[in-house]
Amino acid sequence: MKITITGALYSGKSSVAKAISKALDYTYFSVGELQRKLAVEKGISITEYNKYMLDNNLDCEVDNRTIEIGIENENFIFDARLAWNFIPDSFKIYLKVDIDTAVERAMKNERGKSEKYASKQEAKENIIERRRLELSRFKDIYNIDIEYSRKLINKT
Repeated sequence: MKITITGALYSGKSSVAKAISKALDYTYFSVGELQRKLAVEKGISITEYNKYMLDNNLDCEVDNRTIEIGIENENFIFDARLAWNFIPDSFKIYLKVDIDTAVERAMKNERGKSEKYASKQEAKENIIERRRLELSRFKDIYNIDIEYSRKLINKT
């Protein structure tokens, strides 16, 4: 079975995906881990990396790799914002979280240099800005309105 997991920033996607991967003995893939690694290599924050991705059209590389993984593999869980779009035959999971919980998780995170915040206010501002950048990028590149899609999910 192919499983894709997406959701809000700090909603627990990685934790849930890793738990499912372990329980089912599935391969785990994560775009977030790759992006954080690349941000550290460039010496920038994850929010700055999102701006860098937009300016340098790096989404295409990530998208192509995601498609390859979906075609070439079975029995995996893919933790990525848009993997569900590129692996249409996957079982899709969406996680949501309120902003206050997201901020608390951001302050406690162990993701390294790319996501360190000096205050809750800084964390909140970065989460909001990162989300804005992602939503704008997804709308511009893929014509996908995540907020509209989320509203449809909540109605069902």
